[in-house]
Amino acid sequence: MKFGKIHDPTTLDKLDLSLPKEPQESLEYLKSLKKEDDLRIYVGAPAWGVKDWRGKIYPDKLKAEEFLNYYAKSFNSIELNTTHYRLPEKSDIFNWFKEVNTDFKFCPKVTQTISHFSGLTNKVKVDEFFDRVSTFGDNLGISFMQLHENFSPKRTADLVKFINFIPQGQKVSIELRHPEWFKDNGIFKYLRSKEVSSVISDTAGKRDVLHMNITSPVTIIRFVGNNLHPSDYSRIDEWVLKIKEWSNTGLKEVYFFVHEPEELSCPEISEYLIQKLSEIGLSTSAQMQFTAKQAIPLF
Repeated sequence: MKFGKIHDPTTLDKLDLSLPKEPQESLEYLKSLKKEDDLRIYVGAPAWGVKDWRGKIYPDKLKAEEFLNYYAKSFNSIELNTTHYRLPEKSDIFNWFKEVNTDFKFCPKVTQTISHFSGLTNKVKVDEFFDRVSTFGDNLGISFMQLHENFSPKRTADLVKFINFIPQGQKVSIELRHPEWFKDNGIFKYLRSKEVSSVISDTAGKRDVLHMNITSPVTIIRFVGNNLHPSDYSRIDEWVLKIKEWSNTGLKEVYFFVHEPEELSCPEISEYLIQKLSEIGLSTSAQMQFTAKQAIPLF
């Protein structure tokens, strides 16, 4: 994910990368949720077709068509970015979920024809997207829509129209990127009223859009690291403590998607996350399976 990418790593030591304070409205919403089961935590990356994971979580000579099966041995979800560029055929989806177990979740990204190219208010296109991803059945997690950085509150009416098109029972999260959205809590109040999630994007170069608004019982965190810089680990440590707090509320699911430059170090930072969650008593079915055990750089 290039949004908020830091090009000069020496600047990282000068930035305040701590999490902002949760707004009171979010805390009150969390208190209002009835706790019924343990928090379910899903850990995923943005793709499974990363050839450089051979020798890490993939055997050295693994064929590309076998990547997903091995990916699902380490991660328990996927940020499915491929759906942003084109809708897969139903036959593709059937082939994908044959490669994973029943508790694995696909989280498809809304196609760009809807989110970026004027389809937001086109009910036919929106219906087509949700009809197609429903093919995932029990392996469907939460869909998410990333809006363009230029999509400002001036287009609130379009966003409301899209939200009203969402079929009943579909879990959806919205990623807002224009900084004007974060200057008041009006949009988050509306999302709570619809039980639509708000993606939390934690990227070092765009701290003005990092928020802590929980707006539904299911939330997505998109974490962008910096080649296993020491701050990647300290930021993960802080997220683990925050998720521990949330685990005592009625929050039902957290999807934590890790990004690293070219996705090369996603397995390492994911293993660190899973390890730290386990140390404080939070379990996830994700469990990194390194073919040759890698040493986790602890700083």
